Amino acid sequence: MLNFVDERGRIIMVNREWERTLGWTLEEIQKEQLDIFAECYPHPEYRQTVLQFLAESDGEWHDFKPRVKDGRIIDTTWAIVRLSDGTSIGIGKDVTDRKRAEKELRISRERLRSLAAYLQSVREEERTRIARELHDEIGQALTGIKLALETSFRERAVIVTPDLREALKSTNDLIGKVRDLSLDLRPGMLDDMGLMAALRWHFDRYETQTHIKVDFTHAGLEGRRLPPAIETVAYRIVQEALTNVARHARVHSVKVGVSVDNDKVRIQIKDSGIGFDSDLLSAHVSGGLSGMREQAVMLEGWLKIESAPGSGTVLTAELPLRPAEAVRH
Repeated sequence: MLNFVDERGRIIMVNREWERTLGWTLEEIQKEQLDIFAECYPHPEYRQTVLQFLAESDGEWHDFKPRVKDGRIIDTTWAIVRLSDGTSIGIGKDVTDRKRAEKELRISRERLRSLAAYLQSVREEERTRIARELHDEIGQALTGIKLALETSFRERAVIVTPDLREALKSTNDLIGKVRDLSLDLRPGMLDDMGLMAALRWHFDRYETQTHIKVDFTHAGLEGRRLPPAIETVAYRIVQEALTNVARHARVHSVKVGVSVDNDKVRIQIKDSGIGFDSDLLSAHVSGGLSGMREQAVMLEGWLKIESAPGSGTVLTAELPLRPAEAVRH
C-alpha cells in the first residue's frame, strides 16, 4: 500500500492496494472530507501515536491496527519516507493473515508443549511405578528365594549341588540387576532429597560402573529444591549425556557443571574425547539426544551440542525458572 501525505498531514494520493485494503477511495475521502485518521483510529490516544509516527518517523517500520471501512480491525506495518518538498510517502503492508498464522502457530506450539509436558509427566509416573514394583515386589521375592536357599545350605536341609550353588549365584545377580534397573528408571533420592543429592549419588555409581571420573562443579544448588519438572529434566539430561560419554567418548574423565540463579538452571557436560561432526547431528540425531532436546524445549529452554572429530564434545542446556520457582529452598 502507498499513500502520499502533505506537510499538513492530509492524504493527497493513494494507490489501488490502499483503497482495496482500507475500503475508502481517495474520492470518498476528499468529497466527504473524511478525517481518515479518525476513521481508522477512533481512540484519541492511539490516533495521536499514529500522527506522531507520521510526523517524526523516517524509514522505520511500525505496526498499527487500523479500523477499515467495514468495521474490521486489521494488522498493518508502515514506514514513512520523506521527500524534500515536505511530502511524506507512507509504505504499508497488510499483515493480518501473517499475524493470524503466527498466532495460530504460537497456540499450536503451546498446545504441543503442553502435550509433551503431560506425556513426560505420565512417562515419569510410569517409570516411578515400575521402579517401585521392581524394588518392592520382584526384589523382595528374589530376596526371599535367596534367604530360603541360604537357610537350606546352612541347615543342610538339602544336598548342596553345583546346580543349587549356581541358582543362588543367579539369584544374587538378579537381585543386583533388578536394583540397578529400578534405580535407572527413577532414583527415589531425586524425589526425596532433590537434584543435588541425586546427582552426587549418580556420579558415585557412574564412576564405579564405568571407571570414568566425574569432575562436578556447582553454584546455587546446595540446599535448594527446584520444581519437580525442572529437577527431573535436569537429571535426565545429565544422565543421558554421561551415558553417551561412556559409550562413545573414550575418556577417563568428564566435567559436569550445574548452576542455578534467579532466572535459569544451566547445565554443561564437557569431555575431551574423540568427538564427532556436529553438523551431521541433525540428520542422524540419536533417540537419546533428541529426547534431551525435546525435554529442554518442553520447559521453554534449549539444548545445544558442540563437537568436532578429535576435539571432544560440549553439551550445554538452559532451563528457565520463574521468579517464584527460583527461590524455593
